[in-house]
Amino acid sequence: METISALPTPNLEPASSKSSARMRWIGGGDAKVAAAAALWFGFGHLLNYLVYASLFGGVLTLLLLQFRQWPLPYPLAGQIWLLRLHAKDSGIPYGIALAIGALLIYPETEWIAAVDLTHFAAR
Repeated sequence: METISALPTPNLEPASSKSSARMRWIGGGDAKVAAAAALWFGFGHLLNYLVYASLFGGVLTLLLLQFRQWPLPYPLAGQIWLLRLHAKDSGIPYGIALAIGALLIYPETEWIAAVDLTHFAAR
C-alpha cells in the first residue's frame, strides 16, 4: 500500500518569478515594488503605471548600456556606487524606473485627490 508521502508535492512558486529570477531579468525586490505599487494605485491606474515604468525602464537601460561603453573619468573612479553602476556584469537598477512611474501616476490617484491641497496653499 502506497503512502501519502510518495505523492509529488506541488511547487507553489509562480513560474514567471522563477524564470525571470533565473534569467536575471528582474530582481525579486523590483517585482515586489511593482506589485505593491499596483495594489496601492488600484486597477484603474495599473496600465498607465506599467506603461510609464516600462518606458522609463527602457530609457534607463539604454542610457546605462551606453554609459558602460565609455571609460569612467578619473575623478569619478573612486566612487564605489558609480563603479558598481558602471560594471558590465551588474544589472540595471529597475527600481528607479518603477519609482519614476509611480511618481507620475500618484497625482492622478484617489489618494492625492482625498488630500485638500488648498489647505496647504500659501495664503
